[in-house]
Amino acid sequence: MNDYSALEHHTPNRDELRRRKGYKKGLQLSILLLGEKGSGKSTFLNNLCGKHISLSDDDDDEVAKNAAIKKGNAIQDTNAEYKTAHLSPGLRIVTKRVYLNDELGVPITLDIILFPGCGDNVDNSQSSVEIKRYLDQQFENVLKEEVRIKRNTRDTDGRPHVCLYFLKSTPRGVKKFDVELMKTICDKVNLIPIIPKADGLTEAELALHKDIVRQEILQNDIHVFDFKSDNLGETLALYDMDVDSNPGKSKYSRDTKIKDISPFAIICSNAIRTTAENSVEHIREYEWGSLIVEDQTTSDFIYLKAILLGSHLQELKDVTNNVLYENYRAEILTEKKIHCDIPNYSYMDEGSRESISNVSTRRSSSSRTLGNLDLNDENAYKIYKEIDEKNKIIEDYQKKIDSLERMLTGPDKSKA
Repeated sequence: MNDYSALEHHTPNRDELRRRKGYKKGLQLSILLLGEKGSGKSTFLNNLCGKHISLSDDDDDEVAKNAAIKKGNAIQDTNAEYKTAHLSPGLRIVTKRVYLNDELGVPITLDIILFPGCGDNVDNSQSSVEIKRYLDQQFENVLKEEVRIKRNTRDTDGRPHVCLYFLKSTPRGVKKFDVELMKTICDKVNLIPIIPKADGLTEAELALHKDIVRQEILQNDIHVFDFKSDNLGETLALYDMDVDSNPGKSKYSRDTKIKDISPFAIICSNAIRTTAENSVEHIREYEWGSLIVEDQTTSDFIYLKAILLGSHLQELKDVTNNVLYENYRAEILTEKKIHCDIPNYSYMDEGSRESISNVSTRRSSSSRTLGNLDLNDENAYKIYKEIDEKNKIIEDYQKKIDSLERMLTGPDKSKA
């Protein structure tokens, strides 16, 4: 049985009730990770999932290489990076499905999407075009499936529910490419900006960089995910945690609004250790000591994890489906760019096409013909059932065609 003890000490809100309904069938979330190479996306993913996630064969080779170096073994690199350093890496897509359980034992399926090469080319002008095209394609796949008679939207739904955009801190603030890309995709996916490797900044520098990111978002009309009036106390409640408000323990309080700490400044590490309570912690070692990634005093990582896998998981999916997708759908239908699979009747003879265009006449005629059949005869009954089923299919197709014609001709009539 599932342990609900972590939820008994407070009144469940709407998000928690939805979450409980998903206990048996599990939860699913699709995450898009964007940012240039070296911004810490892979390490963040490992910390989020609590285990090493292999995203490609090259990643496995890199892990083996690092392990060999630690053991003092010599490695002969037959394909040294310097041989291809002058070439642009291009842009490709990597997807990965990860299965894990949250803090309360609920199974969660994470669909991870990355675009290696994003922001790493000499000319990145096509990167934003390709990423937007990918997002549009996911919406289009769902729209095509919706107009089918037999729909299977679950298997065709590849829409990412949230985009974590990793913004490397630079003396010049946010790069122009990052601003343009966020502006391009913010209407297609829930956007959450991230400041990785926050341990490389002092508190004053981090506060300044957060202000710069907020100003860029505001000035360029970039739509980020709206946390509304949600606070940190509610976010950590599902994890049986609370904001440590003791002096020197946390920069925030229970009533701190989530939107006030965005963009999230995180620190991640692949090094782990087991505590006395037999729990696993990710630590980052320094000459002066170590930091725990999951510690509230270290970074905003634990808040971000609670948001993604807990308090706002369902809301991210709802906004994707009810707001972002509906806006896309309305735009496409208005511009008459809908593409759907309508049965091809070109191979039919004139009599068949005429019968489809006049379904009611065909149905009544068939009824009169079938009325003369002896339904006690097994063969006659089979013929009756077959003709009746075909008539129903034709009628459904005709209704769908009529509906599409009304949608496509409606704006023209209004203009006239």
